[in-house]
Amino acid sequence: MDMNLNATAPHKATSYTPEKSLTKFLELITSIVPIAYIFQCTPTAPGTRLIIVLDQYRFQRSEETKNILSFLDLSQMKIEIIYYHYGIINDMLQQGNLFLAEHLNANYCIYKHATAEQFPQYAANQLNELKTSSRLLIKNAIEKATNFFDGASLYYTQGELQLAAFMLHQTCEQTLRLIIRLYNGKDFKSHQLVLLQKTAGFFYPAVRNIFHPRDNKELQWLAILQQAYVGARYDDAYEIDPEHFLFLQSKVHLMLNKIDEELIFTTS
Repeated sequence: MDMNLNATAPHKATSYTPEKSLTKFLELITSIVPIAYIFQCTPTAPGTRLIIVLDQYRFQRSEETKNILSFLDLSQMKIEIIYYHYGIINDMLQQGNLFLAEHLNANYCIYKHATAEQFPQYAANQLNELKTSSRLLIKNAIEKATNFFDGASLYYTQGELQLAAFMLHQTCEQTLRLIIRLYNGKDFKSHQLVLLQKTAGFFYPAVRNIFHPRDNKELQWLAILQQAYVGARYDDAYEIDPEHFLFLQSKVHLMLNKIDEELIFTTS
């Protein structure tokens, strides 16, 4: 079986007690998965987000690694994980990646295997160049997302609720894909808002629970917005409640407003 060298979807478990539980988790996962490094994203921020770099010298079938991490989703620790093969991390750093440049350093390293090699380091001028290109990416993507949002508002005023909902879905999708592309170094081609928000939320937690602080309610609102992607175009019977649209419109606008130049400087 071919190895999946860039398994980037976060794995989320269910509850978390700081320090002691994290230590036990590290002992467990490093004993059953060949890991070179573990970095903790912004340790002072709420929750625990870990970047795991798989060891390039110790082999484990990718399916086995995936199954282990899926099993850990059932554990009692609220820990989010994103994992990469060492070679993929190295390539991403060579190509330029601000998220990894910020977090793959000694300050955030909470585990290192004895055989692990160092990653490429960025000079100050290289970081500045990355920030400049990232600002341009943000500007162009936000212009596109804003055009969708303006289209949604226009269709609503014209009484075209179905098309308005579709444009709102596209606004949300484009915003979340921007975050993933900015931090993960490549586009994430999906129209599924739940998956996009989960992945984007690992990199930029500010876009989590935009629609509701409770996860189950958040999923319900995302599902309503998701229905517009297919329903507005192919289902003649598709409808959306005007009050639901206005609520979703206000929340998508809130999400859109969270994306600005500061996105490239912080992931807390």
